[in-house]
Amino acid sequence: MGNTSALGLLLNGVTVTVVTASSTQFTFLSSATGTGTSEVGLAVSGYAVQPLQGGNGAITGSVTALSASGGVVTVTAANTLLPGAQVVITSATSGIGATISGQTLTVLNSTSTAFTVKSSATGATGTGTFSGVNPPQPFSVKLWSELASGYIYQYSRTTGVLFVMVQGAAAADPLAPLAAAAYPSGVLSDVIRYEAKFQKA
Repeated sequence: MGNTSALGLLLNGVTVTVVTASSTQFTFLSSATGTGTSEVGLAVSGYAVQPLQGGNGAITGSVTALSASGGVVTVTAANTLLPGAQVVITSATSGIGATISGQTLTVLNSTSTAFTVKSSATGATGTGTFSGVNPPQPFSVKLWSELASGYIYQYSRTTGVLFVMVQGAAAADPLAPLAAAAYPSGVLSDVIRYEAKFQKA
């Protein structure tokens, strides 16, 4: 999660099975194509039982535009969807909308005004409606560095994003999140552990 490259966007929120692994890398099978040089993201081990989606209420809205590029469709729509949400777009128009209409898709990234999904759809833009369900969100998350790196990690339930927090410019400033492109080597080589608690359905 948190990937931003052409290839990385296709892998956000995707569950894969590790084929080989070492202390510095791992491999998995995927039909995704593209480039992802110098990508920065977060891989989460799925050894624990993950809660199923469906405990959250449906989120609906109007789609005002669609655009496709490199296997990713950008859906312009006011929304509160999170990465990993399952969404169905219903469209009565031609082009991209007609291609993906009725399919269950996984949200890769989202903002308050748009979200992206993985799709090979092409064509002209479209409009329509969407209905989605966010993945269950923990009511409590504890994060720490396994290597005692000294970095502080915080999870945002609002955006579903993990932040690396550092001290502001002045001594009295609150902690501020680092930009993804500014992650130092100590973060990139760190091992982040977490404990998340979910409300039982």
